[in-house]
Amino acid sequence: TLLLIEGSTVPSGETLSADICIVGAGAAGLSIAKTLNASPYTVLLVESGGFLPRADSQSLYDSEFEGLLSKSFPNYLSVSRSRYFGGSTNCWAGDVAPLDDIDFEARDWVPHSGWPLSIKDLWRYYDRACDWVEVQTFDRNPIVNQILARNPFGRFFDTRVEPKTFFHSPPTRFGIKYRSEIESSKNIRLVLNTDVTKIQLDKEAKSVERLETAVLGDSKRKFQISSKIFILATGAIENARILLLSDDVQRNGVGNENDLVGRFYMEHFRVSGHKLILAESERKTFQELVGDFRQKERKAHKIFRLKSEFQRKHKVMNSGLYFQEFHPLTEEGRGKLWNSISKLGDLPKGEPLYESKITVFGEQVPDRNNRVVLSKSKVDLHGQSLAKLIWNPVEADEEATQRLMLFFGSEVGRLGVGRVRLFKEERGFDDGMCSLGFHHMGTTRMHQSPEEGVVDSNCKVFGLDNLYISGSSVFPTSGFANPTLTIVALALRLWP
Repeated sequence: TLLLIEGSTVPSGETLSADICIVGAGAAGLSIAKTLNASPYTVLLVESGGFLPRADSQSLYDSEFEGLLSKSFPNYLSVSRSRYFGGSTNCWAGDVAPLDDIDFEARDWVPHSGWPLSIKDLWRYYDRACDWVEVQTFDRNPIVNQILARNPFGRFFDTRVEPKTFFHSPPTRFGIKYRSEIESSKNIRLVLNTDVTKIQLDKEAKSVERLETAVLGDSKRKFQISSKIFILATGAIENARILLLSDDVQRNGVGNENDLVGRFYMEHFRVSGHKLILAESERKTFQELVGDFRQKERKAHKIFRLKSEFQRKHKVMNSGLYFQEFHPLTEEGRGKLWNSISKLGDLPKGEPLYESKITVFGEQVPDRNNRVVLSKSKVDLHGQSLAKLIWNPVEADEEATQRLMLFFGSEVGRLGVGRVRLFKEERGFDDGMCSLGFHHMGTTRMHQSPEEGVVDSNCKVFGLDNLYISGSSVFPTSGFANPTLTIVALALRLWP
């Protein structure tokens, strides 16, 4: 039996069969496939692209926009995704961190919040996920622990703000790192350059019978895939799109009886422009805590976040901030600084001053109106509707980042270690100071009830006994941590 299959070599009308079929060979799909390697199960891993990028494959990510993205980020979905073996790990930056405890909680000030599991349910999978993205786990990095043990800036933190560690993956390119393991597997068959065009349910809409496919570069060549279990792992946009396209048995699309597929799309937004000014003596101490901790090719940095108990008390969203490299403040800049903070007390006038740009990033309120739908005007090379993304931020999305900056700035001033300069009190997402994380989340959200979610706590689609979804599309809330580590952890939990 061939273990590497080019879609173009499969005769039209033929059926490929396996115990488990995984659609998508990105971080989620490859994590599951690696877990199943050398298992007693036969596996089909289906990838839209090949081992290298192709323009025709990438064109399937062309999309339509409505809302802020249409004018601010017109190439948003094409530049943030890679449609070939390894998925978007081919273009990710490599920052990893777990979600926070509060991200999993049902918060009365955050509509539609709450996961059907807790962070404790994920910790052992986070530990394994760290190995897969090539970083040391959060409790066994000796350099980080040594620095934290000295607590060089401990007096800085009160009941409002605390540090959080982010590690930097090399970044791990899953398609390169794990290709040989997949190719040499005895029980995994990799199917390349093959697009899943439809999920075919049985007449009772109780289970998936098969997948319909079309071959990249030869749309007339179509074959089927049958399996006992199907796992959809194509990203938050495509997971929703494939479900919505498959509408012959369930009228509004697979898993969409309650009009939830595609809804609650979320992003991480980032606001830059604020400045932290420190004297030379404080800069060295501060940078030791928050700067890069280097360990060979691996490194980490600390960000600041609002403590969970403070968020609960004051009902704000989760957000964090980090700092870029410090630069000496020019004489002109120093003069402007003294004029602007003269009423706030003195900085050490005998020492050189340094400034660093602050970037604030935060979670987004889950909003059912932010959603993926099918385009009514654009089709892909197989003649199927492309995705249309409708996305707009709301006032609460900005509030948490504003309050974090105010709290952080007041702490810096209270301790007399420096000053925070806010670029302006009022700002908007369309004024050029805001960017996005290019993190696609939501659209097939996890919940304990089918009235509020598409999948259950085990990522199984409600009402279907053999369809699972993997990836950040199942996130009910986003937190502010980059999603890849949680994507891998959830994938490992899917098949422990």
